[in-house]
Amino acid sequence: MRFPFIALAGFLLLMATACTTSGLAEPISLPAPLPTVTSIPTASPLPTATELPVVAELSPVTELPTATMETPATPLPTATPLATAVPPPAATELPTAQAAPPAPVLPVASPTPDGSLPTVTIGATTWPVELAITPVERSQGLSGREVLPKGTGMLFIFEGDQHLAFWMPDMNFPLDMVWIDSGCQVVDATLNAPVPEPGQGLADLPRFSPQAPARFVLEINAGEFEAAGLTPGEQAAFGNSIAGEYGC
Repeated sequence: MRFPFIALAGFLLLMATACTTSGLAEPISLPAPLPTVTSIPTASPLPTATELPVVAELSPVTELPTATMETPATPLPTATPLATAVPPPAATELPTAQAAPPAPVLPVASPTPDGSLPTVTIGATTWPVELAITPVERSQGLSGREVLPKGTGMLFIFEGDQHLAFWMPDMNFPLDMVWIDSGCQVVDATLNAPVPEPGQGLADLPRFSPQAPARFVLEINAGEFEAAGLTPGEQAAFGNSIAGEYGC
């Protein structure tokens, strides 16, 4: 930056010398020298950029501990297969019901029967009878019998006068049912109660009941009550082993 000013001053000085030597009478006034140019202060160098502090090196990432594999769950015990159900035994075919043996032949009723069997006498007629006293005996009755010997019967005995109802399951012959109350009076008679029809179910069987409560029922072969000329209202009497036992 100083070189141009030095060259200009030298040039002016050279010109002045030339004029003097050329014999000019008056000296040429030289202009006042230019003030020395103040040198422009050297720009202060820009401060060195402060280096950013080096980021401290991150400490190495601590590795997470390897996840410990969980202990596998204890396997449930294998279900023991259920034992194959034992099929129920095949239903044993019930043996074909055999007909009950025929009832022992009882002596034909007569005015003077022997004393081997209990008797029921109504009017002038006496029937030797079997007794049905227990619930099992009363439930069985004459069912399954093939025949009832003529002039004999079965006497059902209950604890007191009741509204009774009889039916005829598994019966093979018709009956007369003579209903007798605890005062030994015949209160009613069901005549010729029929046997079940072929294929008739138990629910369809008719029920037979007296018109008044009764304690005793005398079952005899159908037709014998009328054949003896009897009617309701007659008195009954028990003989032999049951004489007087039930008040009759």
